[in-house]
Parts: sequence; structure tokens; C-alpha cells
Amino acid sequence: MKASHHSHSGQFCKHAAGSLEDVVKAAIDRGFDVFGLTEHVPRYRTEDLYPEEVEITPSDLLRTFDEFILEAHRLKALYAKQITLLVGLETDYITDNDLDQLEILIARHGDRIEYVVGSVHHCNGIPIDFDKPTFERAVASFADSSAIEIENSNPGQAQIAFLNEYLDAQLRLMQRISPEVIGHFDLCRLYTPNLSFESVWQKVERNIQYAVSYGAVFELNAAAFRKGWDCAYPGRDIVKLIQSMNGTFVLSDDSHGPAAVGLNYDRLYAYINEMHISRIAVLKDAEGKNRAGRILEPVIGIQSKFDTITSTSMTLGIAVMVPAGAARCIWRAPLVARPSMPYLSPTIVVPSYSSRLHHIARSGLLSSNERQHARNYRITPNSTLKCVNFPRFLSFTSHRPAAGVAISKLVPAPLRADPNQAANLRQLFALAKPEKTTLLTAFGLLLISSSVTMSVPLTFGKLIDFFSHGAQPGTLPISVTPATAGVVLLALFTLGAAANAGRVILMRSASARIVARLRKATYSSALRQDIEFLERSAGPGDVVSRLNADTYIVGDSLTGNLSDGVRAIVTASIGLSLMFYLSPTLTALMLAIVPPVSLGAFAYGRYLKRLSNRTQEGLGDMTKVANEALSAVRTVQAFTAAPREEARFAAKVEHVQDLAIKEARAAAMFFGATGWSGNVVVLGLLAYGGSLVSRGQISVGDLTSLLMYTAYVGGSLSMLSSFFSSLMKGLGASERVFQLLGRKPEIRGDSGTVFDIARDYGNIEFKNVSFAYPSRPGAEILRGFSMKIEGKGDSVAIVGKSGSGKSSVQSLLFRFYDPHSGKILVNGKEIHNYSVESWRSAIAIVPQDPVLFTGTIAENISYGHATASQSDIEEAARLANCDFVWEMPDKFHTKIGRDSLSGGQRQRIAIARALLKKPALLCLDEATSALDALSELRVNEAIERILQSQETSTLIVAHRLSTISRAGRIVVLEGGRVTEEGKYHELVADPDSRFRVLMASQLEAL
Repeated sequence: MKASHHSHSGQFCKHAAGSLEDVVKAAIDRGFDVFGLTEHVPRYRTEDLYPEEVEITPSDLLRTFDEFILEAHRLKALYAKQITLLVGLETDYITDNDLDQLEILIARHGDRIEYVVGSVHHCNGIPIDFDKPTFERAVASFADSSAIEIENSNPGQAQIAFLNEYLDAQLRLMQRISPEVIGHFDLCRLYTPNLSFESVWQKVERNIQYAVSYGAVFELNAAAFRKGWDCAYPGRDIVKLIQSMNGTFVLSDDSHGPAAVGLNYDRLYAYINEMHISRIAVLKDAEGKNRAGRILEPVIGIQSKFDTITSTSMTLGIAVMVPAGAARCIWRAPLVARPSMPYLSPTIVVPSYSSRLHHIARSGLLSSNERQHARNYRITPNSTLKCVNFPRFLSFTSHRPAAGVAISKLVPAPLRADPNQAANLRQLFALAKPEKTTLLTAFGLLLISSSVTMSVPLTFGKLIDFFSHGAQPGTLPISVTPATAGVVLLALFTLGAAANAGRVILMRSASARIVARLRKATYSSALRQDIEFLERSAGPGDVVSRLNADTYIVGDSLTGNLSDGVRAIVTASIGLSLMFYLSPTLTALMLAIVPPVSLGAFAYGRYLKRLSNRTQEGLGDMTKVANEALSAVRTVQAFTAAPREEARFAAKVEHVQDLAIKEARAAAMFFGATGWSGNVVVLGLLAYGGSLVSRGQISVGDLTSLLMYTAYVGGSLSMLSSFFSSLMKGLGASERVFQLLGRKPEIRGDSGTVFDIARDYGNIEFKNVSFAYPSRPGAEILRGFSMKIEGKGDSVAIVGKSGSGKSSVQSLLFRFYDPHSGKILVNGKEIHNYSVESWRSAIAIVPQDPVLFTGTIAENISYGHATASQSDIEEAARLANCDFVWEMPDKFHTKIGRDSLSGGQRQRIAIARALLKKPALLCLDEATSALDALSELRVNEAIERILQSQETSTLIVAHRLSTISRAGRIVVLEGGRVTEEGKYHELVADPDSRFRVLMASQLEAL
């Protein structure tokens, strides 16, 4: 589906030659399915910024736009079979005064303007969406008008102030107009790369959050490519920021006249692919809907698509309650009532009314008839207005931009369970499939034990009747002696007890196996997730909570709880059958309690499921906080921060406690009500049953049996309620487990060709790579980064300031992340063509802070290389200068933990671990940064030995000159790009070298 949501003609705004119908015909010819006609609001200032536009007076403003609206709707009807036309307006906001004019137009055409493209083209009358010189003149003019002195020492002061004002203007537009589409969101140009635009980016983020909160979508503008997208726009950074906030995009060509319709769409699709934009929205007519007054504008928290609204009274506004799935929001005054509005109940009581409509009515811009209309339909402080049926006029449909365009994702998909509860239930029961035989056997034993149990009331009733009629002692109805009957009953009870014991053993064994399999699968899935997901979206604490608490609840739901549910069903079925056999009348009376209890159980179970999900998430957050503090307990104690961590943990605990109290209250109400209902029913049965006994319609024994069965059935119904609520609780916990199990990592470890060192290894080349961490999409770390490692034996050291992207290069090499643009090639082939597992097996890293696991030294060196022999381990330790190992009593069998060794010893163990792999490429990430002089010397000796061997390529990230100087080549990284490259002696000898500047203090110390 091809769509544009923002197109102009020259007929009304005079931006280009051609009529509105010419633009529509061009859209049809070029294959558009959806096309938005969004004429500029005509400006009427004498100092108009566009020389091609005619001056327009206030009296012409409404007439001109009326003509556009009438023509647009004529074309919409005329070409309805060929194209979907949407009629909107583009704000073209320049000063705050324009907002008044916009509200006038919206008030006048509220039911004919189908959507608004909110664009802030200019700031205080100055255009900023042209070329660089125009922008610079705008900044200078703004500085003069704002009395901002541009100092030589801070040339960006005026630019920053200008952009801040621009972004504040954009926020004012959204607060006043709440446009469906945010147009030209990327126009805040950042021309001076060395300036700190922190305040500007904070406002960019603020505005995006605001737009996302009320359901706006963001325009990707094809016209940006003809205006120099790559020249100055920070569009890529802003797109990444919008993606990180789950924002949605629409496409626009921003055509000015028929010749520009559809231009640059090929480049736009290429850009979408480059930016990994996975979802594009299309605005469509919401069939059968009437906009009915667009001046009712959302301010906060509204979603893009909903059906109807009802309203309640609220001072200075209207609180609008939307249906399930949409959020609560506030709708702004002014209200414009129109005679054609389809009124619904209930009513809105508006205690106060904005003066803005009164101002519009008095402004002289409305005709006498319109002023009379405003007087007739204005809302006075005591008047009421029935709520209008006010859906969003437009719906949003996701689609792929064009056939053949490959779309990938920048941010890992959020964890969402299948919304279909039945599907979740099927997933839950599928976990029990391997235990099918065990569970069926357990259910068979359950039938035996339940049958024995349910035979007791009938037997007791018959015995009561027999003895109450004066039967001779020693005889029974079935011609056996009491002793024999006692033995038979005892054997029957023993059988029931044995069956029950077997059921418990089988069920609990099956539960343990199910939980074990589920934990293994969940842990395996967690280990294979994206680094970004584990570090940011979920976190180790949340994963641990899913492994422990959630999996246990799921296993219990499938076995113990399911067993209780089946037992309750069997007991209730047998009991009800025998009750109908004994007295249909009394049984019908007892069943009167079932419908209300069932409805209550259903409502309670649904509530408990939601509460369970929140509780498990709260437990995950609590575990996350505890893990974080306990893993850094030395830092916590060193900074006497225990009270702070206690407060953080207490807040999480109290949140879980509050949820538990809510669950307790709900359980108390439900079980108290069902218990009371059951007792009332028993009382009624006893009273009515007694009257039946006195009339001889039922025996005392049968009434006793029936009352016992009532207790059993009542207990079963209560058990069924508990079963349902526990099942809902299990479903809530299972969602979190299934979310993790079902999540497919973006970087798959097993996809691609197996990498073979002998066959595939060669030069490693970064070509024009750009990258930003998903947690900070607006802060690009690498920008057009290019570098080459010349095969085996080559050694390259990357130097630069902290935060310049040195470690990010290694993260990309290990495919912990993928670059947003550019390529990483190995022997001429793109790195993502190889499977991640085989590629990582061919390379190794020594991190700045190496991790040791609990175990022996030998186990730590052979980590990831389980088949290594003892001689291989010792050889790797020798190469890494791990001579301290031989001095230990147990040598390589010495037990160690995370912090059992010194920093230098841990570093050398990490080097030995890396060397044992015999990697094609060894990455050293600040391997000596935290070491004392002696430890640094020993580690550097190990590095020197590696470099001299010429058996592996080496990529060194370091600050220490003693490490850097050993590399064959040095690459200087600044601002995400390579600014200098050369051999150590060449760079040191060059007085203008950037390397020399960076290393000045260390070079002076030599």
C-alpha cells in the first residue's frame, strides 16, 4: 500500500503551480492508495515569508480555506473509486498568534477537517526548513530580536536558545491542537557538531514523549531528501529516539504541486530499511464514523483508535472515559456545539467555559451569522450538553512500505504474551504432555479414591435407616454380619487411601519434572537473548524471578492444582448424581447457589490473574534490586549507602505487600460470601428436608446421606473456585515465562553459515559503520567509522577519549549488537552471514574487568572449551604469565571465586582463557587499565608474547602508552570516526598528531 499523508497544490497556498485536482490525478497516476490533501493555512501577515504567496488579509482567510475544503471534499467524492482521499490541514505554525487562527478554522470546519498535520516550520516568524545560510540568518535574527549576545567564546549560544524556543513552540502546538500527525519533527538542525546540545535533546525527548502519550504519529518526509537530509538534519537520531519510545511513523511526500507527487519515495524506502523501521501506519477513513467537532482535543493519554466515549463533569475541562484498551484523558475546552451533532447520553456538566471561543466570536473574523451561531450554541456556566459520539475519525493500519523492501528492527520487540487466553491455556497444558502417562495414571487413582470417598454417605444413610427401624442386631440388608461389613469397609477405605497416596506421589513427581524442564528451557532462552534485552528490558533479577517463582507456580497449576480441580469435578458429579437419586427436590434447592457462586468465582479468578501478573512483576523488580545491591555490596558499604538500598528494597517489598493485601481482601470477600451461602443452603435443606421426613416422603438415612453429599459437593464447588482462581494465577505467571520462552532474539546464534577459521578468516574491515546503543538511541557512538585489520599477525590499537566508542567496536565485532548502518566484513563477506556461535568461537576477548566463576583455576581457564586437556590448559597459563598458579598448594585445582584473586591475576587468567581457544582474533579491552606497575608489566609481557607469535590478529583498546606502543598500528578515534592512523613512532614524531595530543601527559613522563 502506497500512501502520503501530507501533500499540497498551488491552487490555494500558492506554493507551486497547479490545481488541487492536478495533484490528485498525479497521485492516481503514480499508484497511491491513500493520499492526504493538507493545504497550508494561509498566512495573512504583510511580512509573509514566502514571496511566491499572495498577501492575504484577515477577511480573505476564512473564504480561502472554505474554498479549499469544498474543493477537497468534491474531489474526495469524485475520485472515491480510484483513491482514498483524506482532507486535512497543515498548521504551518510560525507564531503563537497562528494558533488562534487554527482554532478558528477548526471551529468552523471541525466535522470536515479529517485530521491535522502539526508542523512547526518556523520560530518567531523565521523559517528554519531551508538551506544552511537561511537557517543561520534565522538564528542571527532571533538573537537580535531576543537581545542575546553572541560571544566568540560561545558561538552556539544563540543557536541553542533558538532551538530551545523552537521546541517549546512545538510543545505549545501539541498542547493546543493535539494533531494526529506530527509533521517536520526533524527540522531542529544541529549544524555545529562540537557544541553540547544537551538541553535541546532533553526537549526533543520531552516532545516525543508528549506526542506518543496522546497517540500522535510521526511523519517521515520524502521532501527532506530534496532539502538535504544528509546535510544537516539530525533525523536519524530523532528516528531512533522515537523508535525507543514505541512511536509510529507515517509516510509523506510533502509535494508542492503535481510535479512533486511521489518524488524521493525510493530514497525514503531505502532510508526506512537503513533505519530498521519495522512498522509504518496508514491513516484511513473510519468507516461509518462522524468526527462531529474536532475542537474537542485530547491533552494527555489518549490512544489512536477507539469507538465511543462517555463523559463526567470536571472543572475547566471534561474527563472522558474511553472503553477498555484506551486510556483516560482530559479533553480541552473550548467546546463548539453544532446542530448536526449526534447526541448521546449521559450529559456533560461544564462548570466553567474557556473564553477562547468568546474571543473568536468577538474577533471580527466570523460573519454575523457565525457570531449568532456561537451565541446560540455557546455553553454557559450552568448549561449542559449531551455527549457527542466522538471517535477518532481516522484509524491506523500497519503495513510494509513496499514490496521487496527488507525491514528489520532496531529495538528488540517488547515482551507481549498472546492476548488470547485460550492460546495461553493451550501452551500451559502443552507443558504437561511429556508427563501424559504419569498424569493419566494419577487421574485413574484419583477416580478410585474419589469413588471410595463418595460411597461413604450412601452407606452410612442405609445403615442409619436399617438400625432406626428396629432391625435385629447382627444382621444387615445384604445378609452379612457387621464384622464382615466392617472388614469390607476397612479394605475399601484402605484401597482409597492407597490410591490417594499414589496420586500424590505421581502428581508431585510430575510437577517436579515439569518445573525442572521449564526452568531449563527458560534459562536457556534467557542466555540466548540479546545483550540489550538482558541489560535493559528484563535484567538478571527479573529473569531469576521468572526462573524461581513463576515456574514453580506454573508447575503447581499443572499438577497439584489440576489434580484438585479434577477431584472436585469427579466429587461434584458423583455427589450430584446420588443427590438426584435420593431427592430431586432437595437437590434442585441446593443447586440454586451454583450460578451466583460460579459468576463470583469467574470474576474473582479474572481479578486474581491480573493481580498475579502484577505480583510476579513486583517480585521480579524486588529480586532485581536485591541482586544489584548484593552483587555490589562492597561499594554499598564503602559509601555507607545501606540505608538508601534498604529504602529502595523496602519500596519494592511494600509494593508486593500491597498487592498481597489486595489479594487477601478479595479472597476474604469471595470465600466468606461462598461459605455463608453454603451454610444458608444447608440450613434450608435441613429445614425443608425435616418437613419431608415428617411427611414420610424421605427417610432419615436418605436425608443424612443427602446432607453429607451437600457438604461434599459444596466443598467441591469451593475447591473448583480455588482451582479456577489458582489456574488464573498460574496463567498470570505463565505469561511471563512464555514471554521469555517465545521471544526470538534479533541476533540469532544458530542462523547463518558456520565460520571456519582456516577457510574464512582474513582481513576484518569496518566500512562506514554507524551505531548507537538501544538504551540511548539519540546518542550515536560511531558515525561513519571505517577501519581495517589486515589478517593474522596484524595488531591494531584503538585510542581515544573515554566514551569515544572504542569498546563499542569490540561489542560490534562480537555481535553483541549490530550496527545501524554500514558493514563489517570478514575476508570480504558480511559478518552477519556467519552464525554468531561459530564466529564467536573463532575470536576471543579479555575484558577490562574479567569475570571468574566459582570453581577451580583449570575450570576457569577452560571455560567455553570443555574438551581442553590439562597440558593445553597449562600451556595457555604459561603464555599468559600465570606463574602464580604453580605457587599455590593445589595449583590448577585451587578453588576460586569471583574475587578470590588480585586484579592482575584475574587479568592473566582471562588472557589464558582467551589463548586456549587459539582465536583468529584476540580483543584486549583495557587489559592493564586497573593494574599496578608490576601486574601491568607481567600482563604486558604476556601481550608481547602474543604479538610476537604472529598466530592471531590483535585488537587492543587501551589508555596506557606501555600497552599501545606494542601494537603494529594505532587508530585514533574521535567523535565516532577515525581521525588519524599510523605506526607508533610516526605518530609520536609528528608534532601535529592527534595521538600525541591525547598521550601528551604520558609522553612527557617518558
